[in-house]
Amino acid sequence: LLYAAFARSKGIFAAEIFSQFLKNRMHYLNSSVAIIFHQPLGVSGAGTYGLAYPFFKSPFASETKYAHNIILQLWIEIGITGMLSFIAFAASAFRAAFTRQKETDLIRYGIGIGLLGFILHNMVDYTFFIPQATFVFWILCAYVIQKPLQQKNVRQAILQSGIYAGMIAMGIYSIWFLSSDRIAKMYFHKAAYSLSRNAFQDAITEMKKTIRFDDKNSYYHLSLACLLA
Repeated sequence: LLYAAFARSKGIFAAEIFSQFLKNRMHYLNSSVAIIFHQPLGVSGAGTYGLAYPFFKSPFASETKYAHNIILQLWIEIGITGMLSFIAFAASAFRAAFTRQKETDLIRYGIGIGLLGFILHNMVDYTFFIPQATFVFWILCAYVIQKPLQQKNVRQAILQSGIYAGMIAMGIYSIWFLSSDRIAKMYFHKAAYSLSRNAFQDAITEMKKTIRFDDKNSYYHLSLACLLA
């Protein structure tokens, strides 16, 4: 009601705002799908969606650093293995939260509902990628998972811990071992874009970042030498 009153006082109609919201989200969705089709395995590198987006941006879309969809952004940044690992982890957290125990744990059920709402919200937003918000998410996931683990025998606990360790290892492998060359290409394209705008200092900075991720590419070294000449 307060929002409706504010919108009316400003001459803003909720239908227009909602229409613009849908248009923006569809633009982001189309761009994200285009990036995935360009590199189906994903792995552009954690936090690099904003570097890839300008090259797949729709003409009428607004600038953004986020896909506004947690699944698509994870797929693009840490790869399909990292995305599937996160889905498996989230499913384990929900299962732990909603599994019926001998005693009713309303706090755990409430946390599970909150986590589910957080994930659903991030299907159209990006709060998961804000550290202050996602920190709370991981803490609550740890709470709902550790309680059922306390009631299992040692063998089951070790097995489940091994599964989680494997998921983390897959995520780290995706980020650090598979993504370095793709991150380098992203910075290289950003350097080329800066050069097209005659921003030579920015181009030099981006080329140095490119070489940091792929120092064996002689073309990158030659390009930096040309910029410094």
